[in-house]
Amino acid sequence: MTRPGRPLAVLRPRRRDDEGVGMLQVVLVLLMTAAMSVAVLATVVGEVLPTAAERARERTLHAADAGLQAGLAAVRAARTTVAGTGEVGDLTRLPCATAANPLRGNAGATVSVDDASPTSYAVVIRYYLDDPSGHPESWRATNTVACVTGGGAVQAPYYALLQSVATASSEGGLPAGWTDRSVEVVYAFNRTDAGIAGGLVKVGTYSVSANLCWASPSTAPATGAVPVLAACDAARDEQLWSFRDDYSVVLAGTQSAVSGTYDGMCLTGEPRDRADLTDHGTAPAAATASSTTAVTPDLTGPVEGSAHAFSGASSWLRTSTSFAAPAEVTVAAWFRTTARSGTVIGFGGDSGTAGTTADRMLWVDSAGRLVWGVSPTSRRTVTSTGTYADGAWHHAAASVGWGGTKLYVDGALVAWDPLWTSAGTTAGYWHIGWGGELVAGWVQAPSNPYWQGSLAHVSVWPRQLWDWEVTSVATAPTWQDATGLAASTGARNHWPLGGAADDVVPFLAPCDGGPHQKWAYNDGGRIELERFDATALSGACLDAPTLAAGAR
Repeated sequence: MTRPGRPLAVLRPRRRDDEGVGMLQVVLVLLMTAAMSVAVLATVVGEVLPTAAERARERTLHAADAGLQAGLAAVRAARTTVAGTGEVGDLTRLPCATAANPLRGNAGATVSVDDASPTSYAVVIRYYLDDPSGHPESWRATNTVACVTGGGAVQAPYYALLQSVATASSEGGLPAGWTDRSVEVVYAFNRTDAGIAGGLVKVGTYSVSANLCWASPSTAPATGAVPVLAACDAARDEQLWSFRDDYSVVLAGTQSAVSGTYDGMCLTGEPRDRADLTDHGTAPAAATASSTTAVTPDLTGPVEGSAHAFSGASSWLRTSTSFAAPAEVTVAAWFRTTARSGTVIGFGGDSGTAGTTADRMLWVDSAGRLVWGVSPTSRRTVTSTGTYADGAWHHAAASVGWGGTKLYVDGALVAWDPLWTSAGTTAGYWHIGWGGELVAGWVQAPSNPYWQGSLAHVSVWPRQLWDWEVTSVATAPTWQDATGLAASTGARNHWPLGGAADDVVPFLAPCDGGPHQKWAYNDGGRIELERFDATALSGACLDAPTLAAGAR
């Protein structure tokens, strides 16, 4: 029997509910994207200020450099045109740009363009004798060369320090001053003089006083100021000296550029007794100046020493002592003149100008020749054939005695009369640089009895020297030799009319380029003065009596 069955079930796949998982994935992706966007945004936002600052610093750096270029252009423009020379530097046109009144300017746009702030610069210009590189601001502030607005630098500098500071207005939220930039440059001048930077001069290097240096009494010493020793200090301008290519030693800070000439205060060495009129003979008779304002010391002497200069108008020397007339006599002198007239030495009956007796006279005539005259019973002369009014030093000697009447120039016999062996018998006085008695009655008498020029080592012997003795006296190589020969040969009178070059007084004086300002660093490590004729070293070295601060 068949039972009725149930309806067959429909066979279908079982449904899985996974739509929520996909949505979750979408949400996760969105969250990650948002997170990354926030991170990137933070990074981007974080770079905005540094980028803006860097861009601003770059602009201000260029602005600072532009300021330097403007300052350098202003310095280089300080020149003027000199007729016959061309363009030369002009101190009065150097710009004086101080911190209170700098050289100002703008770089780039003056208004904001493309988010770029306007930039400006301020330039300060200072001048120095020493390189300011590497020195702190404290040194720079105290070692500047003064500069007067509208008048320029008061002294020719060696260096200019230009400092440029550039600023930009605040932008993009940057704090004020963040983008300011400063740069500096040292400009070295091409000076037209021989000035060079100075340095210390030490003494006593191998002694316990090795830290002593030359020092001027001040940075602007007066003529005659004597250097002293002081503890070395390179920051003191009083201790900075320059040894220039003309062999002068100059206080470095006193140099300036003046059309290429040497200037400043130079170390000078002059004979200690260059104004001396003392008689160093065996029977001394002081030589008294008839006109102290017109008989003056002359630095340049004939044999490593100085001399005396005579004006040719009212200056002469005389002895206050009367001498018995020497029948035999030799007179000698070094002379230098360009005047074709004048008396070297003579023997007269009066100590002043009232006398009329003239004898034993040595003079230069109107032709520039040398004349020697004696007056035993009548006036007799011998005359050189050469002329000597040439501005050079010459040695003249003249004698009368058993060998006749003789005249020598530079140690050689140039005129001789063997017939006249004696001078006159009238007592008198020696006159140097004047022979007014010659005017009356003497042939070839000088038109001007006064000597115009220089004289040195004037000597009188109470005998006639041998020819070889005259040659020895005329060729004495040093001041000491000339003085020593006068003494050893028995000169009654010897007036050096100056001092020795190896016994000098050192002091500061305006540079003049003369031999008395030329020094050499000799083989013995000493500073030695040049001879006055500029032919060799003199033997005079700088010396301090003691190695102690304050020693002259």
